[in-house]
Amino acid sequence: MNKENINLTNDIFYLSQKFDNLIDNVKQNNINELKNILHKIQNTLRKITSSKLKNICQQIFDLHTKEFELIKKHTISNNQRKNILFLFVEPKCKKSIEFLNTDWDILNKYNDTGNKIKMVVVACDNTSYYKKVCDRFNISEYPSIRYITYEPKFKIHEYYGDLNANSIQEEYKF
Repeated sequence: MNKENINLTNDIFYLSQKFDNLIDNVKQNNINELKNILHKIQNTLRKITSSKLKNICQQIFDLHTKEFELIKKHTISNNQRKNILFLFVEPKCKKSIEFLNTDWDILNKYNDTGNKIKMVVVACDNTSYYKKVCDRFNISEYPSIRYITYEPKFKIHEYYGDLNANSIQEEYKF
């Protein structure tokens, strides 16, 4: 492998770390910066001639693109942001599937009346592009709940209460 490919790969790793740091503290004004980093990674990726290094860097780019799309999808501009209730599930976990098919449906019905929050399900299996997102949220049990608020400031709340619709709805008042 030539030195230029190694330097380009190091550039991608540096940009990837910068991306990770921003996404850990995601705010609306970071969205454009995240997008710029993805663009830089993509441009750098085009210059790599080693297929082995290019493949590794392409995987990094693909993962960050999926993370970016997830974050962008759930971040609304113009002060119209809704809090987000995340449900992290492991598709092969019986408890996850039962919760998804019962209590999560009930929570959706609570939310439908006022549509106060966004509700998002994230699959955390080892083959999922969202595995790194699950890791970022420190998900170690399934199902797990995280609640993101934007006011008065951005904060991720870990839910430790009973895993049933009434308890979750009472905790977050939606």
